[in-house]
Amino acid sequence: MLRPLYDYAMRYQLLPPPGMVKKTVKAWVCLGANGTFLGVRQDGEDEYFCPDGGSLTHGDKCNVLVEKYEIVFWKEVQQEEIESNEENKKPQRKMLKHQFYLDSLQLAAQKVPELSTCVRLLEDEICCEQVRQELIRLKIKPSDTVSFEIAGTPIVEIPKVQEWWREFRQQFARHGAAESLCLITGERTTPVATLPLITGFQEVGGNGSLPLFCFDKAAFRSYGLKQSANAPVSAESIDAVKAALDHLMSSETLSPTLAGMRFVHWFDCYVPAECDPMQQALDGDPKNQGTEQQTEDDDGYDDDEEFDETVEAPSNPDAERDIPAKRLVSIESGEAATAIPASTQYYILLLSGVKGRARIHSYDHGNYGELEKNIQQWRNDLQMVDLGGTGFTKINSLKAMMIRLKPKQKSKKSETKKEFFERMRKELSGITPAVLHAILTDSMLPDSVAVRALRYIRNQMASASEEDKHAPVPNAMCCQWLKVWLIRKNNRKEGVIEAMYQAENTNVAYRCGAWVAVYASMQQFAMRKVKAGIVQRYYASACQMPALVLGQLSIHSVPHQDKIKSNDYLELYQEMLDVVTCDIAEIPTVLNLEQQAYFALGYRQMTAELNKRLKELKMQKAQNEEAETDEEE
Repeated sequence: MLRPLYDYAMRYQLLPPPGMVKKTVKAWVCLGANGTFLGVRQDGEDEYFCPDGGSLTHGDKCNVLVEKYEIVFWKEVQQEEIESNEENKKPQRKMLKHQFYLDSLQLAAQKVPELSTCVRLLEDEICCEQVRQELIRLKIKPSDTVSFEIAGTPIVEIPKVQEWWREFRQQFARHGAAESLCLITGERTTPVATLPLITGFQEVGGNGSLPLFCFDKAAFRSYGLKQSANAPVSAESIDAVKAALDHLMSSETLSPTLAGMRFVHWFDCYVPAECDPMQQALDGDPKNQGTEQQTEDDDGYDDDEEFDETVEAPSNPDAERDIPAKRLVSIESGEAATAIPASTQYYILLLSGVKGRARIHSYDHGNYGELEKNIQQWRNDLQMVDLGGTGFTKINSLKAMMIRLKPKQKSKKSETKKEFFERMRKELSGITPAVLHAILTDSMLPDSVAVRALRYIRNQMASASEEDKHAPVPNAMCCQWLKVWLIRKNNRKEGVIEAMYQAENTNVAYRCGAWVAVYASMQQFAMRKVKAGIVQRYYASACQMPALVLGQLSIHSVPHQDKIKSNDYLELYQEMLDVVTCDIAEIPTVLNLEQQAYFALGYRQMTAELNKRLKELKMQKAQNEEAETDEEE
């Protein structure tokens, strides 16, 4: 877990590599691949990570690769001049520094062969004089920093150079007596005593900054070791981990808050935001697509405004790198195609704060190909018919869907938004890791998801307001949870449940739900101003003990049928009743959890089917009346 974070920080240069600092280089001595001197390129603006010796540069040593012009291209002077300056010893010191620079470059060339061209130039006095003359012509001062550029690439950007520098600088490090292997890099190090604080825990139970792990309790210690000696890491490597987490947690895009936890995720290579499957799962559909055609119950909060808020992300190193060939455009389809390798690795951390330290709820990793397939499968499983019966309902953000698993608050006026999300954190933090694992691995959802979704639906249906224009229908998001739960519980068995209404579905509980929906629609059609309908009075009982309720509903439906004056509508309702009641040998007395899920889905899908059929019938009658009017004229 720590190594991928370390690699992330190194890959995007969130922290300078060990022993390196950002510097500007005044002039680049440009060489061809064969070592030919091509000229001098002036710079002084762009910054590069360069090896830095720090206090080692005093005396007879200097920085390697990037140093003052007067040291890199030191010109040999007469012995008499050195002796005449013996009092300040500057010429002799510069000579020693130049020799250290050349010796270091020769050692580097053994690991990085490209640097051998620089060594050959510095050993050739004629070439060095050409370079000096060019530097003088460009008015480069002796104190200005210079370096080399080989075939258009600055030597400090050659990948193997940083690796060589890390090894080279170890000879100057002061090692303590209590050395051990760093758990992140595997290198020998003197571990840091305490770990740096990670920021971004303000809204997830922390006081802003917390350590990722600590050893302040006896239970966290082993073999008498103190503090972080129990899990030794070097200062450089843990600083890189901190830089990576600070960057990731500074962005609501890279680590959104979900049920009181930060959902931190990243990849081991560049993945554009529009190609990130995680965002598809977290954000759902765009706001302008697939809305419900009829009003549904909610928590008094607008999901789009409260839970899908867009936060401007801070500077993202991924987005700042224009990497060629990352996205290909398909001319034939007109759609963007991505060049993300399927073997790209993803990493996910669920973090929160508790009692002064960070809590890691879960850690997942895998390859991009499987993730993309599983996220798409999740979206396919969520498909649910809209209330118009002709399309699909919107796929909401995961945050909004998780809210539907939270029990409804009886008194909403006394609960502020802050209290609302605090209650969500306490009640949903236990199941959120399991839900995310199911989404990422295309596995079963926990049964508690179905329990919570059904509880929400029962409360919603029983507490429908008399001012509602339409009869209440099981909440779309809760039905989406139930559909996914059923599909995965039954190992994707064919015909378990579909997005649209299934007249051929033989599940008795599904048909009972559709049966009740027909009676509810019939009452709504016959008595549009009724205040307390079948739904409010009977749904809670019918979804658990249908045998006790359906007989009473059948009796109560007789006066409703009498009030429907149009034979076409009456025949439609009778047809739908015949469809749902055929082949039912016995009505179940008690429904188990799975059957209650089928009941809710049957009710919603039948309601959508009836809305579609009633609309079609209305349009047909209007067309017939218009045709009759035309004939009379």
